[in-house]
Amino acid sequence: MLNISIKNKMLEVSLTERMALYTWCGDTINLVIGLPSGDSTAREEKCYFVDEAGYIFDEAPYFSGDVYFKFYGLANLGTYFSKENFKQLIYFKDTLLGIGLKPVSLYVLDNGDIKVFLSNLNKAPIGPYIALKASSNFQKVAENLQTALTTEPLQSDLKNQYSSLLYIDLRFGNKVVYKFR
Repeated sequence: MLNISIKNKMLEVSLTERMALYTWCGDTINLVIGLPSGDSTAREEKCYFVDEAGYIFDEAPYFSGDVYFKFYGLANLGTYFSKENFKQLIYFKDTLLGIGLKPVSLYVLDNGDIKVFLSNLNKAPIGPYIALKASSNFQKVAENLQTALTTEPLQSDLKNQYSSLLYIDLRFGNKVVYKFR
């Protein structure tokens, strides 16, 4: 990142390297199911590094596993990569971490819904997800989720059946809808 300022009639230039904190991996999530890891027909995702402000700045090498939190969706529209929206998405991701869930990726759908995928404890190609609207008040949605996770039967179900969790849906105001297999 280049910063230029003028102090005491002197030009001051400083250069700092952007820090990769996340990745953006395209507008759709591609799942290759049932192929061995060495299979040449398996497609690796092409991802790009993203900094703390949501700026996509460089192609990322292929990483297996969840090394970086991944974003998916139409980045060229600028909707969720605007500074304020990105900050709110990171707030929500960090809140999930703080309440004991492990978010690994976020997908912004064309209709404005968001799916935050959680870590996967079973062998399915993709883990359970949390659904919410992009227009949501992320702080209020996080509070609703925290409350729901500390009440029965969801608290016990998550503890005993996390691997069979399909989704938690937060798109309906103060209601928290969830489904297990």
